[in-house]
Amino acid sequence: MRAPVSRSNTPLFRLFSLVACLFLLLAAGCSTQSGTQGSSLRSEDGTVRKPLQDKESGESLDNLKTFRGLFSARKGGGVLTLCGSGNELKVQDRTEGGLEAVVREFAPSPGDVFFVELLGRRVVRPPHDRTQGAFPVPPEVQLTDAVVFEAIHASFVMESLGCREQYSTFSFKARGNEPGWMVLAEPGRMSFNTMDLAQPLLFRNVERTGDNDNAEYRADGMTLTVTRGWCRDTMSGELFGWTAEAEVDGTVYRGCAVRGDL
Repeated sequence: MRAPVSRSNTPLFRLFSLVACLFLLLAAGCSTQSGTQGSSLRSEDGTVRKPLQDKESGESLDNLKTFRGLFSARKGGGVLTLCGSGNELKVQDRTEGGLEAVVREFAPSPGDVFFVELLGRRVVRPPHDRTQGAFPVPPEVQLTDAVVFEAIHASFVMESLGCREQYSTFSFKARGNEPGWMVLAEPGRMSFNTMDLAQPLLFRNVERTGDNDNAEYRADGMTLTVTRGWCRDTMSGELFGWTAEAEVDGTVYRGCAVRGDL
């Protein structure tokens, strides 16, 4: 008698098994890719940076706008009175607790205001909200709010330059205490000043490496390194979004930095 033929040895069964294996491999690969979408950027020390995508809209958070002004906490976010124009923007808070922590420190009482820099973007206000302060706004006027994802600078109103700072004149401004020092970094040049100098030291032919989060400015006789991360002024309590280290003729100065518009 012929031995019975096992189904597992038939060509049709082997073909079916091969197709099934290929399907499972493809499914596993797709599952792994989808799990990486919307992940967060982290620094080397594990600090969470701004997410690659907004969790609610799924949009990229590249090229965020910097909003500067006086912040007043309100229910559901707050109101930012913009530097220069004085226009008010309603703030939609998506900082995952970051803005709330800053508000608790710099505006502990109802009605307190403080200076702040926020990263975010403008969005058109929903049609059902047509008020500006206590007054209704005509339908033909388009209102915009600020959706913010990160706070990068905060201070008490009387403890910093705030809106009086000339952000358009530098890329980064770094400073520190004991001894007091300051660096202005611009495209192609830097200046360094202390309380003991009669006039600032000027450095030209400055080369910059890095990006807007972490950057190094290098010239003959001086280097400035700015690194993303909270930094507090030891005298004023002002909170900055960058730490700074300057080395001038072999002497190292450490402090904080703020990003400008150049």
